[in-house]
Amino acid sequence: MAVGLQGGNGKESSIFAGMTRLLFVLVLSLYGQPRGVAQISIYRTYADLLAEDPIQMDGYRLRALKSQKKNAQLVLSDDPGQPERTIECNEIWGFKLDSSLYRIEPEFGHPALVVLTGEPCFYENGAAHLKMYLEGTQEEHVVWGAGGYLSHDLNSEMTFVPIDIYSYGRKETKKFLESRPAYAPILRCANGQINTNMIRACIKALREGQLE
Repeated sequence: MAVGLQGGNGKESSIFAGMTRLLFVLVLSLYGQPRGVAQISIYRTYADLLAEDPIQMDGYRLRALKSQKKNAQLVLSDDPGQPERTIECNEIWGFKLDSSLYRIEPEFGHPALVVLTGEPCFYENGAAHLKMYLEGTQEEHVVWGAGGYLSHDLNSEMTFVPIDIYSYGRKETKKFLESRPAYAPILRCANGQINTNMIRACIKALREGQLE
């Protein structure tokens, strides 16, 4: 499987030029920074991402993530005592906190952290990462949203990775693979491991030609 960004638009590759040669991309950690000081950039559409034309939320800080079964909300504020601003996740393509890119899973409106770019792209649960950022912790359980997602590129369908709760070979996983056979080596390699580090390692092994 090819290394680097795949997709119909070469601009996507240029945006992530620093990532395209990497087989294993880890997004820069924000957890060592003081709470809420990261620059927030909102991408209304995928076209805005390609054009590098975000809405810069200068002066605003991320204060909270309101979680629901569907349609999460980013709660932003600027100076103490000023009204908060709410961003509906289901109305945007995604956002950045400094260098960390989050894409919104469109079906449920949940944020997902872009961890690996290439074919496939891999995302981890964005709510857990944002909670770690807000609380200054290094570990968090997935409470809502999927543990991980895969997609062909940054603008194609995001599919829930069933290995968070299902081991390879179970009925649910077999059904998942009927329409997504290209992901079979990844799921077979991870074999039901909850740790997303295992998923990352399996994708890396696939790209290096170590999986069949």
